[in-house]
Amino acid sequence: MKKILSRKLNAYLAVLNLFQGAKITIAPLPALQEAIDELGEVVIEINLNVKIQGSPSGAAEAKRDALKELGDLAYEVAGGVYAQADKGKDFNLAARVKFSRSGVTAGSANALVARCQDIIDAATEDLESLGDHGVTVEKLKVYDALRAVPRNAIGAAAASTTALERLFPQADRILNHQIEKLIWQFRATAPDLFDKYQSARSIVGVASSSTEAPPAEPTNVVPAPNATSTAPASVNKAA
Repeated sequence: MKKILSRKLNAYLAVLNLFQGAKITIAPLPALQEAIDELGEVVIEINLNVKIQGSPSGAAEAKRDALKELGDLAYEVAGGVYAQADKGKDFNLAARVKFSRSGVTAGSANALVARCQDIIDAATEDLESLGDHGVTVEKLKVYDALRAVPRNAIGAAAASTTALERLFPQADRILNHQIEKLIWQFRATAPDLFDKYQSARSIVGVASSSTEAPPAEPTNVVPAPNATSTAPASVNKAA
């Protein structure tokens, strides 16, 4: 992956981490949260394709990692559904989603995916009542993004380059045409958030359009804070 793309990915991760800790602050502007969630879905795909592209075993690693994340998310959703079902004394629904963490991912990859999908189906059937239990449309969208990876990862090394050519412009559009335009509304009410956003954007080496500062090329790539678990495993910086 080219150096500028590596910087862009670090910027995306920095922006996502920044807003992860600012949900209450941006709550009055739902469109901004929607854009952030959309960017997060695209970054998941970018990271997986970078891993596939970066090493001969990348596709297998991407599949294995995606299955783990799929299990984690399905278990999280199952917990919310179970708590709501138990509270409402819907014991059939509770039994349907009652799994230990290891139980969610037991067996073959196909069995894991089928089990996770049934949990998501159970959540979808009564999604409107599950928001207070942490089960949201946005969370299910992340699941959909992860679900496609085990099916497509093997044999996808060549396709990953094409995918990245599509995904980076998609992420740029979300960042520049949505998040960038909306964050300006917080310059007075949340100046600390606004300033940290400008710093996160500067990682890519191109100044945000929300400021008057000219573009500047940083001497180092600054890793996204607290983003070690989502950063790409290997990046080939050859142009």
